[in-house]
Amino acid sequence: MMDHIELVKMVSHIKGGVMRAICVCLLMFAGFAQAEEKTPEDDLYPLEIGNTWTYKVSGQEDRFIIRVAAMEKVGDYDCYRLEAMLRDKPVGTEHLLVAKNGIFRARTDKDDVTPPVCILQFPTKKGTTWKGEYKLGGKAANASFVGDTETVTVPAGKFATVSVQADLAEMGGKVRTTLWFAPNVGVVKQTLEEGKRTLTLELEKFQKAEKK
Repeated sequence: MMDHIELVKMVSHIKGGVMRAICVCLLMFAGFAQAEEKTPEDDLYPLEIGNTWTYKVSGQEDRFIIRVAAMEKVGDYDCYRLEAMLRDKPVGTEHLLVAKNGIFRARTDKDDVTPPVCILQFPTKKGTTWKGEYKLGGKAANASFVGDTETVTVPAGKFATVSVQADLAEMGGKVRTTLWFAPNVGVVKQTLEEGKRTLTLELEKFQKAEKK
């Protein structure tokens, strides 16, 4: 079983994760336009202020919680700020923006992502593949991705999902992460492989923001 320090080191890749590793699907692009209206694909990762995801962490009693906290500007883009909590302590933030061709990561903690990179491409289907190059905090990084469809069962239930496996090379390390997105719920499962260690997050509860 990993101790708390080792867990936090691995979670640092997914904090916001989903976040450093939930931030997958890194797709290089020349430009994009922010979406004015929601599309059916948007529901694969429902971003609304107040939405909260609670995950069970493999080998731990702790719960990893992600919450959409606010809308903020990152450069010229209107972004959702996601906050991650572990043991009731903040462990990271991530800024995401919704575009016509996907959901993009613009910032992780204090590190800008240039250009903003896709964490979920619209659409992602079985057999979809792509590669990307980007900078994280000014340092070069690259990644490759494979999309698929799969039915998974987690504590929150059984879901038909779109999955994305990403092989990331960033911040001097290599990580493989896979995320499973379910319609109207978001990320229901994530695995993170780093060396001989594997971390799994499974959705235990999804709470939608209260309507005002």
